[in-house]
Amino acid sequence: MRRNLICTLVLTLFAFPLYAQIDSLSNQQASKRVVIVSLDPKSEGRLESIDDSAKPYSLKELIRFPKGFNSVNLGFWIAAMALFVSIFTYIAQKKTEKHTTNAPIEVQLWKLRDLPRHFYRNLVCICAIALNYRAEGAERKRKRYPSESNLRKLQTLPDDIVLPIDVDKKKKPEDNAYKHMHELRLLLRNYNIEVEVASEHLTKKTISDESLKQDFDNLLFKPIHLIQSTFAFEKTLTKSADKHLVIRTIYSVLNEHFKKLKIATNFNLLSSSYSPDYLDALLVDHCSLFNDRIDTKSGIDRSVDNLLGSGYDKVNGKEAYRGITIIEKDEKKYEATISRTAAIKEFGSLNDFVERISCIKNYEAFADFYKDFYLHKEKEMSQEQKDSAYDLYSHMKPYFDYLLEETWDFHILLKYILTIDAIIEIDRIGMVNYA
Repeated sequence: MRRNLICTLVLTLFAFPLYAQIDSLSNQQASKRVVIVSLDPKSEGRLESIDDSAKPYSLKELIRFPKGFNSVNLGFWIAAMALFVSIFTYIAQKKTEKHTTNAPIEVQLWKLRDLPRHFYRNLVCICAIALNYRAEGAERKRKRYPSESNLRKLQTLPDDIVLPIDVDKKKKPEDNAYKHMHELRLLLRNYNIEVEVASEHLTKKTISDESLKQDFDNLLFKPIHLIQSTFAFEKTLTKSADKHLVIRTIYSVLNEHFKKLKIATNFNLLSSSYSPDYLDALLVDHCSLFNDRIDTKSGIDRSVDNLLGSGYDKVNGKEAYRGITIIEKDEKKYEATISRTAAIKEFGSLNDFVERISCIKNYEAFADFYKDFYLHKEKEMSQEQKDSAYDLYSHMKPYFDYLLEETWDFHILLKYILTIDAIIEIDRIGMVNYA
């Protein structure tokens, strides 16, 4: 479009004076022909007027409106109109181009703020895959592996997360959002490569156990690490960025867990024939076997320490915000202590559900909770439903007991909710026999 405008300007500046000159020369030639054939001295006045018409047109003569347009005058005004249309077309084109190629910063911010939910779901799927895979028997006698589709669906395209946006180009390179956009793209690309490599390794029966442990460690560490890596990017996009991004992340994760658990079909998957064995093994003693069965290299614990460290303020580290206090336990080790009563207020439409599920003291309270949220309130539970609910409560009791405590430690609570959500997801993990 810019090239078209330049061409139009060139034509306007150079073509029409030339056109006017050509027209004048044409008139001059016509005048000479008249001189050659005319021998009448009385015609000198007429010849002089013809000769005058062959002179180049002045700008004043070009733009004036005579009673009748001649060819030069008419051509000038057509060219002026074309130039006017070209300029406005160019302006409209630039506005359209800007609108169609650059996303609003608000949309980019929404994408970043949605990532904790997205990557928590990825983390749940990895835990489910690891749990299901290692439950197949001794690692050196593997018979089946998770379908490649289970892992490859976790890949996150950089273009889906990092949008083309307008940023402040006047800032120094080290402070410009483009730097963080580039870094996030690289991290997402590397994450996708690790997902693909792990998927290929799982299909090979001869791959070493240590290689698979490293693959799982990468995939268990990366989701929370990727969430943390977006914080600096978000802060460069808006002056009103949330200073407590870690607190917001914790609530996003918890909100996703309770929202999924509120769905009856999800909750009922915890009653599947294989679920009680997982629940009994993983929920006891504050999920002490979580690392042994799922996260053998403590990748999740490391990523949580990094996350909480980025939200720890050494000056105000002991001040609670939205019911959460982040404290430093050891060098590079942190804990987020969550007040149960304060946290309940943070869940919006889930308030009632979170309050009820975190106040289950015995089977009777669980039966009432189950009937109110998963059955019609006016319907009485049958004896079969009561027996099923009692059996499920006995397996989930450690989870309910922990929610009943006045404060939750995020490291421990995260393992509880990951265990529950991973057991729900196990039913969706397809296993394939080795060839």
